[in-house]
Amino acid sequence: MLPRIQKLIALFIGIMLLMSSSMIANSQCVISLPDIAVCNYHLETSAYMADSLTISGGTPPYTYAWEYDYVNQFFPTFTMDEFDVLDDPSSPNPIFTGSMDNPTVIYLTVTDSNGFSCQDSISILTSSWSFNLQDKTTYINIGDSVQLYTSATGGIPPYTYLWNPPTGLVDPTDLYTIATPDTTTYYTLTITDSIGCQAIDEFRIIVNTVGIDESNSNTSSLNVYPNPTSGIATFSYTGTLHPETRLIFQDGLGRIVKDIALTSQKFELNTSEWESAVYFYHLLNNSGLRKQGKLIVTQ
Repeated sequence: MLPRIQKLIALFIGIMLLMSSSMIANSQCVISLPDIAVCNYHLETSAYMADSLTISGGTPPYTYAWEYDYVNQFFPTFTMDEFDVLDDPSSPNPIFTGSMDNPTVIYLTVTDSNGFSCQDSISILTSSWSFNLQDKTTYINIGDSVQLYTSATGGIPPYTYLWNPPTGLVDPTDLYTIATPDTTTYYTLTITDSIGCQAIDEFRIIVNTVGIDESNSNTSSLNVYPNPTSGIATFSYTGTLHPETRLIFQDGLGRIVKDIALTSQKFELNTSEWESAVYFYHLLNNSGLRKQGKLIVTQ
């Protein structure tokens, strides 16, 4: 009798081990979570984390746990977790709402109905743009040219460029194209990066179509000394000052480096922090361009 009981026990144990082995094999899950790149201006609207998530193995239903941990290296008390960067850390496909690091790495743990878990991570590269506060306005005489440029930085290279309108441009798809407009023109630049995120910038060219006022040239002058200069340059204007009289300085690319509202006919300009270069100055009032010239700075 005893040997028979022992055989039954051994058979039972064998069956249980086989079932357990089978259950473990069937419950092991594998997940695949591809990395993504998103536009910064799409966050909180369409930056879904797991559109391409795949799960193989395991026994449904599954539960999801997203984890993120951020500590600022300069301010250790400033931290962020998954509740700061995801709309729902327990969702199978939460929305990424942005973080302090780029790229951002977030971990996902999937647990099946038998308690078996598998894990993967996702790297999120965010395409964002920034602009400086430079006023890209250039004053030219009719027939003159200027090189366009942008103050936008960021995005994910490579980029494509498109200036509009194309009138007066050598190549509207060239970021640094040459513009020779016949009339005052506002150019708009659309920059598109490698994942389709876009930035919009503007460049304004004011064209003086009548040239310098000859009557004013006969009765006024604008002198600067010393020229070249490495420090203080003194400007002296003998004409009539109007309320809107301005003296604008531009570098060789047409970028405005100084814009001064004239309130007296003599003033000093400190160029000690300017780079060594040739700068172009334009004296304007509400009637148009009055005087222009070159200032040479040597440091």
